[in-house]
Amino acid sequence: MNALELMDFGEDKIQLLICDHCGTINCKSGDWVNLRSSGDFVLMIPAFDEMRDNWSETEYSPPRYFGKEGTPYFSLETYEKLQSQNTSFPKIESIKHLQAREAMRLAQLYMPMNLFGEPPEVRLNIEKAGNIVASSEGETKDCIKTIENILIRNYENTAVVNLRRIKPDEKNNLPVRG
Repeated sequence: MNALELMDFGEDKIQLLICDHCGTINCKSGDWVNLRSSGDFVLMIPAFDEMRDNWSETEYSPPRYFGKEGTPYFSLETYEKLQSQNTSFPKIESIKHLQAREAMRLAQLYMPMNLFGEPPEVRLNIEKAGNIVASSEGETKDCIKTIENILIRNYENTAVVNLRRIKPDEKNNLPVRG
């Protein structure tokens, strides 16, 4: 965030990096997010609903660092401290909850090799799928199909989802990142 005092937290979408020449919101393209609460976290996710076509994908894209660093988030405790020091930040109770459809788009966005394309649609890249040679359980093709089905089945699901921390006994079951 480059101009906290100029940001408009009254809208669902928030531009994090405001034009540094004039200080006007929406003067420049990109750098838009939505705040979402989920479990013990407040996330900054891309403004998926605004990114419907080629023009709006650019106009409402998230900051570039999302691609390298992932989705920024705060613990509830950290966000509450931040909000108490910056009263323009919305109270946690007023932040919309993360929906399954948003979680699916986030998962798709960070899949290795853009295996299922990019939001706003799921499109399995068969050539890239051929580069996946193994899975931890079952046949690789079946695992890919299962993931695709989960994405598609929940792509418009508006049910609230809650993220949680990984339990210590679950850590041994996590995939290894290369």
